[in-house]
Amino acid sequence: GNVILQNGVARLSGLENTLFGFTSRIHPVIWSIARAEPTAVDVICFGHVLFEMCAGYELTTPQPSASNLVDIESYPQVVEVLEFIFQNPKCRYPSIEELLVCDFFRNIDLREMRATSLPQVYHARLTASTLALLNDVKKHQKSRRGRRSHSASVSDPPSPSPRRDREPSTTSDGESADDESSNPETPHDSDEDTTGTPEPEPAHTFGL
Repeated sequence: GNVILQNGVARLSGLENTLFGFTSRIHPVIWSIARAEPTAVDVICFGHVLFEMCAGYELTTPQPSASNLVDIESYPQVVEVLEFIFQNPKCRYPSIEELLVCDFFRNIDLREMRATSLPQVYHARLTASTLALLNDVKKHQKSRRGRRSHSASVSDPPSPSPRRDREPSTTSDGESADDESSNPETPHDSDEDTTGTPEPEPAHTFGL
C-alpha cells in the first residue's frame, strides 16, 4: 500500500504516480462500483483503506464480504463504519460529512477537515520546477500518442481514391478521341487502320 503511519500520523506515498499517469492495482475494482456514483469514490477508497489497516491485507473485491468482516471482528466500530459505507440502508454511499457523524470519529481530532481544502494546498505548493516537470510529462504523453496514431495509420491500407471521369481528349478536327472507345455500341473493324489515316478510295474507270 501507499499509506505510512509515522508517529500516529497517516501519510501518503506514491503521489508521483499520478503525475506520470500510473494507476493502482485496485483502481479497476474501485471504479467498477463508483462508475454509477462518481462522487462516492473518496468514501469507497476510505472504506478500503480502513479495512486494510485493520485486516493487514489488501481488499481485492469491490466491497468486503462477510468473511472479510470476520477477520476484523475485534474492531466492532470499524465493522459498523464499513457496513455504513457498503451496506447503507438508503441504498447509496454516504458523504464524508455523514461519515464523520459515526461514533468511530467522535473522539478523534479532525482539525484537518476544517483546514484549507486539499486542492488549494497543492496549488500553493507547485514550484517552478514542479510545473516544468508537469509540462515535460505532458509533452512526452502527447508525442507518445502522436507516434501511436502515426504507426496505426501506416499499418492501415490506404483507402481507394474516388473514381473521377477522365476528361476526353480531342483531335485536330475537334472530335473526341474517346468517343469510339467509350461507346460500346460502336462496332470496331479489326482491319481498321490505327494510324488514323483514311484509306484511298479505289479508282473508277469509265468506258468511252
